[in-house]
Amino acid sequence: MHTAAATVAGVPSASAGAVLQKTWGALISLRKDGSDGDRYPLGGEWSTIGRAGADIEFANDRFLARHHARLDSSGPRVIPLDRLNGVYRRIEEPLAISDGTLLLLGREVLRFELITDDERHARPLVRHGVALFGSPPREPWGRLLQILANGGVRDIRHLSDPRVTIGREEGELIFSDDAFLSRRHATLTWHGGRCIIEDLGSSNGTFVRLAGPTLLNSGDHLRMGDQLFRFEIASQPGSMP
Repeated sequence: MHTAAATVAGVPSASAGAVLQKTWGALISLRKDGSDGDRYPLGGEWSTIGRAGADIEFANDRFLARHHARLDSSGPRVIPLDRLNGVYRRIEEPLAISDGTLLLLGREVLRFELITDDERHARPLVRHGVALFGSPPREPWGRLLQILANGGVRDIRHLSDPRVTIGREEGELIFSDDAFLSRRHATLTWHGGRCIIEDLGSSNGTFVRLAGPTLLNSGDHLRMGDQLFRFEIASQPGSMP
């Protein structure tokens, strides 16, 4: 049984005074302009974030599950509880991603997939000794699938260049109608049999969905539903962060 303070609609209750003296961290909500919003102290063994019945609640966020994620003092770490929308963390340095990783850039939700050997090497079609005339063969190493709100897939972009830039105005993959993307937002690089994603100093950041419990560092940015948070570790155990 945890001892975190009860909250209503994401606002700590007045009875939380005693608990606030034993905090190990805090979540700071970030407004649309990037400035700090409300501060949510984290106390006890763990605290939950969600739409209803959680320690930190956002009742009007339809993208949040009732219990969406848990922040654990052990680590500290974040534990995704929701399987539909999950938890995304902003990358601060180049990161190797694996097959099936979900990315959030601007408003684009993209799933990265590796290309199998059978797909990579396209054999020409030959009928009665005649080869089909078609586009020159390329050997993609991966692809990005644009995930729609209904769970379907709209655009599939195959990645064949060793370095692919994603942006609103420049790059190999351009989403000109996404105002939340920077002009040059991020790159995907194929190196040593691995895909590396790197943010290019974008205004809104590049986020990767967490596959499971993940250790947190002070200053990490987390996206849950329609909420963006910055996590901070208390400077001393039991002090206000």
